[in-house]
Amino acid sequence: MTTPPPPPPPSPGPMPEYSGDGLYRPTSDDDKNIALIAHVGNVVAGVIAPLIVMLIKKDSPFIQQESKEALNFSILMFLLSIVTCGIAWFVAIVFFIIAAIKVSEGQPYRYPFNVRLIK
Repeated sequence: MTTPPPPPPPSPGPMPEYSGDGLYRPTSDDDKNIALIAHVGNVVAGVIAPLIVMLIKKDSPFIQQESKEALNFSILMFLLSIVTCGIAWFVAIVFFIIAAIKVSEGQPYRYPFNVRLIK
């Protein structure tokens, strides 16, 4: 007489959408990937990338949150680049990359300094 194998471990299920810190979390890998496009797209297309993501993906609170954050930071860096003759844009690229890494890990990202014009 053999014993049956143990049941498989429970699946983790969907990720929680909202946590107590006031920030949304991704509910799927698609959410993470599209939010990643909003942050990384700033390097290539400036304010256009997060703006397009924000307007197209209105059904995901996480994507809305991250695209607005990326858009606000892009606007701020554009204005600072005018004043600093482009030096601020190099700093912005570093923060865009950091944001992309955090979002790809499923964590929301807040830039260390940002003017949140679009809420």
